[in-house]
Amino acid sequence: MLWEAAADIVTAWPNVGLEQDTRQVLRPFLGYGPDTAAIVYTSVYPPELAHIEDPGSIWDRAHNETLDVLTMYGWLGIAAAGVLAVAAVRRGVRLWRGATGVVERAWAVAPLAALAAHAAEVQFAFSLTTTAMMTWLCLAWLAAAAPLSGAAGKAGIAERRDDGAAAPGLPRRWRTYAVVSAILLVALALRLEGGFLWADTLVARARALDRTGEWRESIGAYDRALAIVPWQSSIHQLYAETLYNLARALPDDEVDAKAGLLGAAEDSLSRAIELEPLELEHYSNSGVLHAYWSETVDRTHLETAVSYYELAFILAPTRAELRLDLGHVYQNHALYDLALQQYAAALEIDPQLAQAHYDSGIAWLALDQLGEALAAFETALELAPGCEACSLAVQQLNQ
Repeated sequence: MLWEAAADIVTAWPNVGLEQDTRQVLRPFLGYGPDTAAIVYTSVYPPELAHIEDPGSIWDRAHNETLDVLTMYGWLGIAAAGVLAVAAVRRGVRLWRGATGVVERAWAVAPLAALAAHAAEVQFAFSLTTTAMMTWLCLAWLAAAAPLSGAAGKAGIAERRDDGAAAPGLPRRWRTYAVVSAILLVALALRLEGGFLWADTLVARARALDRTGEWRESIGAYDRALAIVPWQSSIHQLYAETLYNLARALPDDEVDAKAGLLGAAEDSLSRAIELEPLELEHYSNSGVLHAYWSETVDRTHLETAVSYYELAFILAPTRAELRLDLGHVYQNHALYDLALQQYAAALEIDPQLAQAHYDSGIAWLALDQLGEALAAFETALELAPGCEACSLAVQQLNQ
């Protein structure tokens, strides 16, 4: 299913995003850009996958490196990868032919064998950071390899040493600049890396507090993490989630406190959208946030919730669970006709979605349409024989 969906992408090159793609004509040549697979593949998510894995899972690789490279870098990217592969093979063969012993042959064969194995492996999986690093190490190995032996090798080494000795040194001032620059770069790298590690530690601590419902305590950890890495959209989203959960935990009569927390969560999600404007989860979570806001504090936020869901539909037109979510929002507001429209849209995407049939039955019951409700519950029970709620609803209506 993943390969078929990815193949549809690289043959049709559809418009991806919230606006018309002005560079769509270039997509076959340049692809959609580095690390955009999650965004692109979300637009063609196979509905059947939701019956196999968690519907909320993010599909960011096709488990086929060729399709991934073609999607992100286009045919020019494939051509560049091909040129690199040919150059590596030619270099390895040249080293093999020039080798004078077993060690030198192994020097040439080992990286070639590793690269060949990696090329085969990633046609059925995806390249991990560790394996990708080793791939580039093997390529560098081949590019840098220059085995020398015998008198010619020794003469070459001696000649380079003589040249080095004869070469005039850099002026002291430039050597000082080089040393100071190196120290500053190392200090900057340590500062950034240390900051990333500390921010990750703070987020991990906050997530642990979230899992135990200690949302007030986790807010401080998120604040400190965002002070270090304010450009991390995922932390803004987690922060908004914590504020939302804290608002839900407050008593119903604390309306002003709820509104304040929800407003802060809205600000955090807005910042996340600014940083990653095509991330589906930011829009779906904004829809959830404003839906709850409309149900508990201010009904006028219903329109905002719907607008965020509609943006999510554009980014993920085949995600049936998003239609269900909006249907539930309408149903909570007793807008049953609108809820039924969303359930019908979900069933157009995935006719085998038992939850959509069951939810339709609930809406039909609310409209006192018992025949339609019974048919919906029976269909849901056929698709999900273990559904106790469906079975109970059918029994009650048959009585």
